[in-house]
Amino acid sequence: MSKQILQQALKAHQTGDFSSARAGYQALLSMDPDNVKALGMLGMLELQEGRFYPALELLNKALDLAPTDASLYLRKGAVLQQLQRWHEVEANCQAWLRVQNDTPALYYMLGIAQIARGNRNLAGSSWKKALALAPGHVEVLINLGMWHHEGGDLRNAHKCWERAYGLQPQNPRLLPLLSSALRELACVEPNSAVRHLHRAAQLDPENGQGW
Repeated sequence: MSKQILQQALKAHQTGDFSSARAGYQALLSMDPDNVKALGMLGMLELQEGRFYPALELLNKALDLAPTDASLYLRKGAVLQQLQRWHEVEANCQAWLRVQNDTPALYYMLGIAQIARGNRNLAGSSWKKALALAPGHVEVLINLGMWHHEGGDLRNAHKCWERAYGLQPQNPRLLPLLSSALRELACVEPNSAVRHLHRAAQLDPENGQGW
């Protein structure tokens, strides 16, 4: 019975029928208040609907019951990010790290918390670890590119964004970053200025600065 209710709730959740999903998870919890799956999924639902404090309460309870469930740390971290409680995001990632140390999402989230807290070098190291585990992780490439750019390393910023653009050319964030990086590179690499500017103009034909 409970397995069937869970399956129906998960299906409703996946198809965007949040009302039915919520009813299913709550029905499970009325039968078994310590049902970790229901707690975790209801916590995710609360997160998706913008109710961050109830989500955090549910996920904390689930983690008390299942402290080795890596998926719960991911969801809790997402809630804490929304609340901009960066110290707690970092602490959550450190706890997650003790359970699972080979997940790109962990290092990506840790880097975000570290950069928000002003730990620039640590953030760069975390994102590089994430990229080593998932070379095609576009969000990591975007953030690592920004990290290089802010440090004045235009070449590596360009490499990150060009790689990300190759993976996801439809991403609206990437074209402005890449074309801007190419124009900047033209200023510091005079021997390649025409090549960089030509590429920038191809990518962004409406940008007069490139022409």
